[in-house]
Amino acid sequence: MAKKPLPKSKVTSFSMRVDYTTTDAHVMIGISPTSVMKENSSFYGVNGSITYYLRGFGYLYQKGNSTSTNFPTGMTNTVIKVITNLISNKVSFYFEDMLIQTVDLDASRAQSNDYYPFIELYTTYDRVSFISYKELE
Repeated sequence: MAKKPLPKSKVTSFSMRVDYTTTDAHVMIGISPTSVMKENSSFYGVNGSITYYLRGFGYLYQKGNSTSTNFPTGMTNTVIKVITNLISNKVSFYFEDMLIQTVDLDASRAQSNDYYPFIELYTTYDRVSFISYKELE
């Protein structure tokens, strides 16, 4: 979990690279609001968090529900990028620079909470590197 929240008045981008995983990867990347951070130890399936889960064919978690993205996952050296636009309340996930999906954030939650980027590892043997953070606008 990042120490500082994402700026609400700018578009931001952050990326991670999978350094090591098995074919049964349990690596998650996304954003989570302050309210969820205070209440939960795991962020990916909680209402309010938006998460891309690198397992199977990839899953996108939002509002407590998951949908398959049909993108291959669980591969070493894969780069996942997240672009957040808290001005328009949108989050986009990219797999190797290919758009996976753009989702809408709950506008009232986005206004009343700060959002933080996070990477969550389910197993002790998975390894990732946080490789970039940029403010785009």
